[in-house]
Amino acid sequence: MANLVNTRIITIPDAVLVGYEVINGGGQNPVPALWEKIFQEDLFDKIAVEQSILDLYIGWMGEYLKDKDTFTYIAGLLMPIGYSIPENFSYRRITSCQIGLGTINGSFKDEEVFEQAHNMTVKSIYEMGYMPDYSFGWSAEAYPKDLSFDAKNGTINYICPCKKEISR
Repeated sequence: MANLVNTRIITIPDAVLVGYEVINGGGQNPVPALWEKIFQEDLFDKIAVEQSILDLYIGWMGEYLKDKDTFTYIAGLLMPIGYSIPENFSYRRITSCQIGLGTINGSFKDEEVFEQAHNMTVKSIYEMGYMPDYSFGWSAEAYPKDLSFDAKNGTINYICPCKKEISR
């Protein structure tokens, strides 16, 4: 069973997400193969990892197309504005915002930690007096840099832009 360890509300500065992208949805999930390729081919060696804003690998999800039931997924790192984008890398500009950063433990084997991370983080954001701010158009999985996707269990993070909830 997945377990929410904690959620922190932090502010990230204007940034650029740098990585590799795939289109997800429509029955196929190319994300695991993307991460596998990145690590097998050391593709992040071209990014100055030590400059990343968060000490986490980011699995950005955005550009949702409801009619096609797809979205863009970028596996990468959150880098400072002005960072030089290496050739063949994708990027997206990220506007400064508050985020709920949930930390979730659970099973990788049956994917429960991945399936429950969004809902657990959003629930916790509400409990802290905030609400998701979907106007930013993205959310993200975030992984410790020493994470082994081959492990049966582990800890991941989930990022959701948020704002202070307006009292009614």
